Amino acid sequence: MKKFNKQIEIIVEVDTIAEQLLHTFSHEHGTTHREQLTEAIINNLLETSVGITHLYNSLNGISNEFKFKKGDTIECETNVTNHKFDTEEDKWISLFNRMGVASVVSVNPCALKFDMVVSYKYTDPKGNIKFKEVPVSSFKCTLVHRQKGKIDLSKKGLNRL
Repeated sequence: MKKFNKQIEIIVEVDTIAEQLLHTFSHEHGTTHREQLTEAIINNLLETSVGITHLYNSLNGISNEFKFKKGDTIECETNVTNHKFDTEEDKWISLFNRMGVASVVSVNPCALKFDMVVSYKYTDPKGNIKFKEVPVSSFKCTLVHRQKGKIDLSKKGLNRL
């Protein structure tokens, strides 16, 4: 079948999602307990539209694919503080510029703003090259390389950046 490459937006009442969730719990737990569980989950997920959307998708068999995986090498547009030696002033100065290449350490598709943690190389104020882990938004990143097989997120493994 041909690919349509189009998306639609569906508006669903939260009460409908709550009813669906309620019916997934065993009747052995009793009505009150099932309702308390449902209300706790729904109230928590309503903090962000992302969480309730993931629940709706899961209840309806829709995959919540995330575009990055642990171990991926990415290019990140997020700005970070770095340092470089200024030969004219004969001292290390701070710069605020693009992170560049980084490695995905973890992903959280349900997070509202910063949905991944990445590790990147930076230069500290004394000129030492180090690794730093920071939360970032996947919307500011693009995939450079997806590693096949075993993932090495140790400092040694990250030296390939």
